[in-house]
Amino acid sequence: MKYLVLIFIISSVFASFGQDTLQNFSPNRAWVMCSDPSTKLYSSSNGFICNNGYTKQYFLFKPENNYAASTISFRGYANAGTGTPVTISYKLYGPFNANDDYASLVENNVVAPVSVGGPSAALIAMTAALTANKHYLLEITSQSCTGRVAFDLRGYSLGCSVGKLNVECENCIPKFQPMNGKYVVTGWVKEQGGEAKTSYDKCVMKVIIGAAPPVTIPVSGQIIDGWQRMEETVTANSTGEFAIELSSLTSNECYFDDIRVIPYESSMVSYVYDPVTMRLIAELDERNYAKIYEYDDEGRLVRVKKETERGVMTIQENKENTSVKDGY
Repeated sequence: MKYLVLIFIISSVFASFGQDTLQNFSPNRAWVMCSDPSTKLYSSSNGFICNNGYTKQYFLFKPENNYAASTISFRGYANAGTGTPVTISYKLYGPFNANDDYASLVENNVVAPVSVGGPSAALIAMTAALTANKHYLLEITSQSCTGRVAFDLRGYSLGCSVGKLNVECENCIPKFQPMNGKYVVTGWVKEQGGEAKTSYDKCVMKVIIGAAPPVTIPVSGQIIDGWQRMEETVTANSTGEFAIELSSLTSNECYFDDIRVIPYESSMVSYVYDPVTMRLIAELDERNYAKIYEYDDEGRLVRVKKETERGVMTIQENKENTSVKDGY
């Protein structure tokens, strides 16, 4: 299992989405509306939690123009067809700036929705004025454990090129401008449907530096718990132009995690903490391999595991026994 590291240059899980399913089950995994998600399905097999028959989805969009009235409509269905409508409702949050921690603000109920609607099984027209170049987070609640949300986007510009997902990350540094020199780019990749493979070949990470040809970051080593390591050395130019492009060569989804960009003659060790207990749960070494810490229900360290080129190995295990004598 790979852990999210929130202190890297780029460090959240990025997904290059296929054509059949969605995994936008939380605000920080919102589907970026660079393409129409109407044909994509949600279900518990994609990570969604169906709570008492209700499922939530999140969509992120940025209008290119000001809109005084509703331009986005949507309707719920139980499957890929249109014969079984599903009752849905919505909440719209915003406007946010690009660097606002909108996912945390929404999850912690810090901000109130600017528009609400439903519940309805008919087509819902969102009633809200939209400000150009601001970010909006749309929460849709469906009274179904499986299904899809069909959008009517006529008259609305998606605000980004179709097929290019400009993934927002509230925990990432907003701009990265490396100085001229060599850098090591590493990361981990997971390919949907690649369980039988010994090496992934359908998920691509490229580094784009100015007008130079893109550099593809190759995979290396064994697949460890479904993830394979990527690494390559690149040379940045004096202008600081540096971009990373993540893509899938098929309709299956690709997941990218723990992407790091560090100077060639340097070393980095990173630490991952549980956001609730604040316990150390992982330590990533200079080669981007994780040391994993496991605890019991009382918070005592019981096991330490280490990722290696040969797989995950247990390097430390602690056992405690408390004896009871004479009822004490």
